[in-house]
Amino acid sequence: MDNNEQITKKTKKGKIGIIIAVVIVVLAVILLIAGFFMGVIGGIDEQEARQAALDQVPGSQDENIVSLVKEFDDGRMEYDVKLVYNNTAYDFKILAKDGSIYNQEQESIGGTQTTVPDSSSEKVNDIGIEKAKEIAIAQVSGSTVGDIVKAEADTDDGALNYDIEIIYNEIQYDFEISAETGDVLKMESESIYD
Repeated sequence: MDNNEQITKKTKKGKIGIIIAVVIVVLAVILLIAGFFMGVIGGIDEQEARQAALDQVPGSQDENIVSLVKEFDDGRMEYDVKLVYNNTAYDFKILAKDGSIYNQEQESIGGTQTTVPDSSSEKVNDIGIEKAKEIAIAQVSGSTVGDIVKAEADTDDGALNYDIEIIYNEIQYDFEISAETGDVLKMESESIYD
């Protein structure tokens, strides 16, 4: 092999190396820009998401937030914030990239509920969602209110119940608690990896 062939091979290797480096840089820039626009990079932090939800419910405080989850959904990073205040459960979907709330739902819970069992209209006592959460926490030794990821009221066969979900030590616990008596009607548990 003569000098010209060696120089040509070195030149080709150098050009290929430059092309590979340019492709890597371009891909990195594209991923960075895509990450920014999807909210994966930059954007608001967890405390700002908490505050955005609290600002929507006058009088609510940080302890009223029952769950806050940052997740990637529908091609964007978002916070799912659940808040319970004044016998109402709120669910906010907040974009991580700019803190805008793009979905808000609310459901009345707790307090004294009027139900109509057997076509009569008698008042039924309601323990309230906070008491239901305490009952569920008492069933999972070591758990705290911060481990509750879902707390909502549900009517089953005309009876008001509370559905409480706790994730503690990699186990998901699901409770159904009677709103009238506070009895645990159903308890299920499974690994979060199942």
